[in-house]
Amino acid sequence: MRRFGPQRGHRGSEQADVAFANVSHESPDNIITEKDASRVGVYSFALLMFAAGFAAVFVLSSPWLSVFTVLGSAAAGLLLASTLRVAAQWEHVALLRFGRFRKIAGPGVYVVVPFVDSVAMHIDRRTITTAFYAEQALTSDLVSVDVDAILFWMVYDSEKACLEVANFPQAVCAVRRRRRCATPSAR
Repeated sequence: MRRFGPQRGHRGSEQADVAFANVSHESPDNIITEKDASRVGVYSFALLMFAAGFAAVFVLSSPWLSVFTVLGSAAAGLLLASTLRVAAQWEHVALLRFGRFRKIAGPGVYVVVPFVDSVAMHIDRRTITTAFYAEQALTSDLVSVDVDAILFWMVYDSEKACLEVANFPQAVCAVRRRRRCATPSAR
């Protein structure tokens, strides 16, 4: 099929084509690192909880200082660090109790009962971008054009995202791959 370039006499479209050709066409998913946000605060909170649990038991049992004191202090620190957790501002956490859905914990501190509750999923509530590349389309005058697009999406219902879709980011990408393979007449 014949492709038509910019028409002569349209200086603006020629400059736009040159500018478009000079721009890097990398995937937006590759430009920014995954999540591009620090979880240092979350890990620092867990470390602080471990230290608090360890210190409390160690101070209380220091008159009987032995290997068991240190092991008991470490166990108490691990127990406290696994009980009190923190979710970042942009995420929700799906909690299960004995395998059944219990609740969605919002941003901030939440409690997980060790050996009873489990964290099923961290759900990112920020706007996420998914790129669509080289979709072929026909204009009204039957000229074939390639269209690149970016889909902006976000999770509004964290419970449904956790319970009703096995892997919701992959589901969006699967729709993207299926569209890429579809023929123009099927659209």
